Formats: sequence, C-alpha cells, structure tokens
Amino acid sequence: MRMVQAQRLHAWTHAVFQACGLSRQHAMTVADLLVDTSLRGIDTHGVSRIPAYVELLARGKNKAQPQFKIIERKASLEFDADFSLGQVAGMAAVDAAYERAKSLGFAFVTIRNTGHLGALGYFTRHLAEKGMLACLMQNAPPLMALPGFKRRAIGNNPLSFAAPVEGSLPFVFDMAASEAAFGKIIEAKRDGKSIPDGWALDKDGNPTNDSAKAFEGMLLPTAGAKGMGIAMMVECLAGGFTGTDPSKLEGVPGLPAAFGGFLMVINPYEFQDGPEFDAHMRKWVQFYRASGADARYPGERRAEVAMQRSKDGIPVSEDLDRAFAAVAEKAGVPL
Repeated sequence: MRMVQAQRLHAWTHAVFQACGLSRQHAMTVADLLVDTSLRGIDTHGVSRIPAYVELLARGKNKAQPQFKIIERKASLEFDADFSLGQVAGMAAVDAAYERAKSLGFAFVTIRNTGHLGALGYFTRHLAEKGMLACLMQNAPPLMALPGFKRRAIGNNPLSFAAPVEGSLPFVFDMAASEAAFGKIIEAKRDGKSIPDGWALDKDGNPTNDSAKAFEGMLLPTAGAKGMGIAMMVECLAGGFTGTDPSKLEGVPGLPAAFGGFLMVINPYEFQDGPEFDAHMRKWVQFYRASGADARYPGERRAEVAMQRSKDGIPVSEDLDRAFAAVAEKAGVPL
C-alpha cells in the first residue's frame, strides 16, 4: 500500500481520460469526481474504477465524445446520455435539473444510456451546496437475493439524498440497497480478502465469507425485505421510466456499459419561506448532534476523511497500483 497525493492522482487521471479521447472539460469532470470520491474514503467508487472505465472506452462500449439529447416535458426532462461515461452524463443532468428547479421550483430527470454513475452522493451534494434538495438513483443488473432464492433477483440499486444545512455541511445520504456495495466485493476479491458475515450468498444460495464465491453469487439486501423494497422502488423509477435493463448491455466483467437513472431536484424556498426551512434544518441537526457524544449526520464523517486524506494522501493497494501501471502503458500516460 502506498499513499498518493490527491493533486498528483488528479493530474494523472485527467491526462488518462484525455488520452482516451475525452475533451479536456469532460476529462476534468471524471477526474474531479473519482478523486473526490476516493478522498472521502469511498474507495470502491473512486479511482479504483479507472481501469474498468478505460476498458469500456477502449472497447467502444462507452463513448468518449457522446451526443447528449434532452427532451423537455414541463417540469421533467428526458436525458439521453448516448452511452457517455456516467460522471460526464451525471453532471450534465445535474446542471440541467438545477436550472429547471431554479425557475419552476422542482425538476424530474430520467437518464437513459448512461455509463456507471459512480458515487451518487457527489451529484446530490453538488446540488445541496447550491441550496437544493436532491434525490438521485440508479438501477443495476440483478445482484441481490434473499435466503432461499435460486438466482439473483434484482439489482442492489443505489440511491442518494442530499439537503442544504445553513451554516454547515450539506446532509448527504448515499447507500446501496444491499448490505454491502458490489464494489466492496470486487475490491475484496481483487485483494484476496474475505468478507464479513451477512454480505453475500454463494451461487447455490449458501452464506459465504469467500469474496470470490460472493462475486459469482448473490448480495444480501440490507435489513432483509426492507432493502428489497428500496431496490424495487428504485427499479420502478430509474428502470421503469427509462426502460433500461443493465444486464442486457454488455460491458466489462462486473460492470455493464449503461444504466438507467432518475433525478429529482427541489428548491425548498419554492414551498415555504427560506428562513422557515433553514430554521427547521438547524433545529433538528442541533438536536441530533446533542443526542450523543459522537453524533454526526451523513456527510460529516466523509468530510473529515477528505480533510485527513488531503494531508496524508489516497491509499493505493499493490493490486490497484499494477492495474494503474497497465492503464498508464495503454494510455501512454506515465504513472
């Protein structure tokens, strides 16, 4: 394991995606999101995804120069990402939704033909920092099952919600419907590590701590049937409104080429006076913090990790380092 300074990793990531054919601005967007995600300690969705994204671009499964299409329908927008990388498509959808919500008070965006969006909290936090409430979700290929199932039944369909907190960090909640994100299984398999109880079943439906068997098997939903219900809700919105079935779209092992997304943005001041909303947010956050010695709301701990890693660097495992070396050679960008 070695520690790499965020600025150096950002510069390399930017150069790699430019070498893959992305515009300077789009490569910057990808680098911003991936490095920021790793800075916040979400290693499964940060720079560790670079090799897979580069492979998707090399195979032509995702496009370096997409042609976005947006159809306006009153407060809703239909956004066709043309198989763009998800980081680029996600920010374009966020920007369009923000402008819509500023003028109308709210906006709904369906996102089809988008690459893997990555850490959804990055997008919702961006909107909360601009004073909006935001909810973003993405469907996924079948990965989850309950005990007794004979096959993967539904995706672990992640979602994120964020809201502004006046005078403090935004509230940012980001989760997959499974007990553990599939990226954690991939990471454990890559590093040859076992996984905790309650994360997965093997392909025969038996509980397992073997990450390789879990990779071929099924994820367990968080809180049992409740997690299944969350995944089903996401499928209704992100899948149903876009007609996207990621399992039908070939990509690279463990990562399809495209997903469906659904974004909702609300201007809180459209529904009540700004001081009333801000006062309520301050009140419940203060009450919550006073309820325990280490009481923090979602978003605070990630910010603390980002501050620490900005000083110490971002950890890169030996296996990921070798994968980066292969990317560097393929892209012609020295590591």
